[in-house]
Order: sequence, then C-alpha cells, then structure tokens
Amino acid sequence: MDLNGKKVFITGGSGFLGKSLSSLLLRENCEITIFSRSERPQVEMKRQFPNFNYVLGDIKDGKAVYNAMNGHDIVIHAAALKHVPLAEKQPIEAMKNNIVGSINVLECAKYIPSVRHVVGISTDKAAQPTSVYGMSKLMMEKMFYEVAGNHPDTAFSLVRYGNVLFSSGSVIEIWIKLAKQGQNLKITVPEMTRFFFLVEEAVDVILESLDLSEEYKEKGYPCINYVPRIKACVLQDLLEVIMAKFNYDYDMVEIVGNRGNENIHEILINAEEAQGSELLKNVFNGQGAYILGVTENNAEIPPYFSNEAQKFTQTELSDILEASGVYESIK
Repeated sequence: MDLNGKKVFITGGSGFLGKSLSSLLLRENCEITIFSRSERPQVEMKRQFPNFNYVLGDIKDGKAVYNAMNGHDIVIHAAALKHVPLAEKQPIEAMKNNIVGSINVLECAKYIPSVRHVVGISTDKAAQPTSVYGMSKLMMEKMFYEVAGNHPDTAFSLVRYGNVLFSSGSVIEIWIKLAKQGQNLKITVPEMTRFFFLVEEAVDVILESLDLSEEYKEKGYPCINYVPRIKACVLQDLLEVIMAKFNYDYDMVEIVGNRGNENIHEILINAEEAQGSELLKNVFNGQGAYILGVTENNAEIPPYFSNEAQKFTQTELSDILEASGVYESIK
C-alpha cells in the first residue's frame, strides 16, 4: 500500500521494534505518533527522531488511547507485557496490559473514522500457549477476529513470529553483559530451541501484512494472521558462539533449568491451524509465509515447530552477531 503521508499510531513505539519500524516509516514520509508509558525511552528516541509526535500514556487507559489515536490512518499495536516469568508471577497485571489494553486499542480503532488499518503484534507463544503471556496473546488474536468481523470498513491483521534478535532484555544482551563482567553465563535448558529473526525482517512482515489485509478483506476475510517462515536456533549453539567470543569454557556456565511454563520447543502454527492455512511462497524475502484460517482442510501444511524448522548454524550466528555491532553496543 502507498504509505506516503499516512498518519501512523504505534503503541509501545519507543521499544526496540518501534524504533526500527519508525526508521522505515520515516523514509515513506509518514507522520508518526509514539504512544508509550515510559518517559526515558521516549526522551532517548526523540533525540533520534525529533519530528515525531510523542505521547506518554498507558494502553490500560482507554480515554488516553482514544485521544492520542484520533486522526490517524494506521494503528500498529506493539505494546505488551512480554516477560514470561514476570507474567507468571503477576498474571493480573499481564491481563490488564495484554488483554484489557488490547481491548482499549481495538475499541478506539472501531470508533475513530480515520483508522483504516490495524495491526496486532503477536507471538509464537500464542500458538499452543502454556504460559500466561502466551494465553494473553492468544486472547488478543481472538479479539482481533471478533472486532474485525463486526467492522468491515477497516482492514485488520495480526503478525505472529518468534524472538527478535538483539531486542531489549534478550538472552543475547544478558549473556554479553555477564561475559563483559566476567560472570558465569546462565542457561535454562541447553537443547531448548527458539524462533529467531532480525528486527528488519520483523518490520518487513508488519508492512507486508498491511498489503495482504486489504487483499484478503476483499476475499471475505476481515482479519488475517500472517506467520512468516523463520529459522530457529538451538540455545546451546548461541551460547557457545558467545562463549567463544569471550574465551569462556563450561566451568563458567550454569544450567538453571526451566523457569516455569516455558516450552522446550516453540510452535508457530499448531495442528488445527495448519489445516486451515495457506502458504504464500513469494513473500517474506522469498522465504514464504502462512496466512492462518483462510482455506479448508489443507492437509499438505504441517504444524510448524522450532525443533523441526531450519536452524541457524554457529557460523551464521557468529556472523550475525559480529555484523550487528552488538558486542560494542552492549555495556
């Protein structure tokens, strides 16, 4: 779609994904509003993007969301409580942010005439949830479908993917900080696998979903769930790459075990969803992606587990980390 001059409202926009998304949207001549609850990230972001509109606010406050969203064309809902162990300890707070907050975003988008596209950022943990975080994100997905079905003038899309490399609080950031301090590196389960991809790819997926939501709306599907085919990583491989960088041996590694309600392997598409999904081969830089729930009984598409997906090699991981400048940027 033509983004030129569009007014884009991003919840949680001062986070890692929001910054990268903003960089691309700026090149498309978009007017951008960053809506988030933390003052310091907004102040830091304003140094990089001084011409954006910044609004301090919480998605749990429906009036604040409405006032800030009013007049925008596109809503990208990225705000959420994402830390799995924290959500397990404080499920009520996770519910307020990820469910009630999402209700507020959707309700406001319904009643603001200018809004024509709404994108929700989901997670692989919603596919077959075992954690509070995953369950809250699955609820967000279901709510998108409900609202979209009753609001045909607006195109709705969800994007479901795994971990974004180098995001704030990621295991990479934690391990590098510990290694620079000479402390032991802690790993939960070495054979654990996770879906990983670059933030630039995450941004591409969001923008592709905008185009596809229009296309599928015309076919009678008011909301799509776009799931890219991304690679997975064995945590031990990632750990060993960082160990090699800092000349660590296994005497300085602690295996702490599962933190509770964490999957050993993640899943992007469960068996039931696979039966009703369509595989698009010429999207996501040629790697392909799935659109969930738009066909009937497509038995050729299997469930998509991280332990069965294509894996990053240690060489690939090492090259990605070196090229990213992450070793120098993390203090």
